[in-house]
Amino acid sequence: MKKQFTFPALAFLLVTGSVYAQQTISVTVKTPPTKSGTIHAALCNKADDFLTQTFKEVTAKATPDGNTVLTFSGIPKGEYAVRLYQDVNGDGVANTGMFGMPKEPFGFSNNPSVSFGPPSFQKAKFAVGDAPVALVVRLINVN
Repeated sequence: MKKQFTFPALAFLLVTGSVYAQQTISVTVKTPPTKSGTIHAALCNKADDFLTQTFKEVTAKATPDGNTVLTFSGIPKGEYAVRLYQDVNGDGVANTGMFGMPKEPFGFSNNPSVSFGPPSFQKAKFAVGDAPVALVVRLINVN
């Protein structure tokens, strides 16, 4: 009788362990070495609300060397995109000017072109699978 329970229990643990496997996403943010402030990063997992909704958020003080690393932990497999900005003035808001143009440095995963507005989820997305993910994002400063 014990053998009947052992195999199903082991199978259940193996299946649920792989389904719920979680990874880390490390984002190295390239900023000008003289800039200070806080980097705010939002991890998004839905294409239709990529610019407005957040799955997970992390922040870190910008480092003097211009290579700030932020880490998202416990991320399930799937497709994601990262949007971020550097809060240079410390007010906790991604400040914009006329026509919604950012006044503070910003960026997206995959470093897509932003010539005519923010990128789509498709251009910024990346996959999380069985291994940790490492990204490099270069901030854009339009001022």
